[in-house]
Amino acid sequence: MWPTAATPNSRLFVLQVRARLAAQPWSQIGAPAIAWELEKLHLRTIPELRTIERILERADTPRRAVRSRYVAKGTPYPAVAQRPAPNALQEADLVGPRHLSGGIPFYACNAIDLGRRAAACELQPNKSDAATAASVVRIWGRLGIPVRLKLDNWLVATLHHTLPVTAWLCLALGVIPVFVPVREPWRQGGHRALQ
Repeated sequence: MWPTAATPNSRLFVLQVRARLAAQPWSQIGAPAIAWELEKLHLRTIPELRTIERILERADTPRRAVRSRYVAKGTPYPAVAQRPAPNALQEADLVGPRHLSGGIPFYACNAIDLGRRAAACELQPNKSDAATAASVVRIWGRLGIPVRLKLDNWLVATLHHTLPVTAWLCLALGVIPVFVPVREPWRQGGHRALQ
């Protein structure tokens, strides 16, 4: 039987969960993550977040070591040697969720035409593929329809065995959708092409 927060073993149990989380390189290790793990174990009593923080402070638990910088896999990717023609290449990315004071969360679909150095932004209520496709349509109403549209790979990663609506939109209008390689976020953004 797992100990509850009322038992003397709860301190030890919090530290054991923290050690297990710390052994996983990409897991969160703070009080909310520990509370979540304890809740998943169906404990009768979960310590308050501040109680978990005090337990960690008193045990002098070390902070997670700074992760080393990601090393590229060396996947070749077409580089833009010179600035492309207007609407030859646009890059789009979704940022969010963002929160305004007293408001609801929202996402921002940002696009840039690398040839003209023109940018556009559309706000959308969620990260869904349909909302992103609608934002892209509104952006193209201002920037024009490009030859190629470079997108982050989250659209493909979130769907199973189907093409995203945004990609179908591109194909229907003769736009070539280009997706950034998985786990290589620095490929997104036209900062190298704009220098």
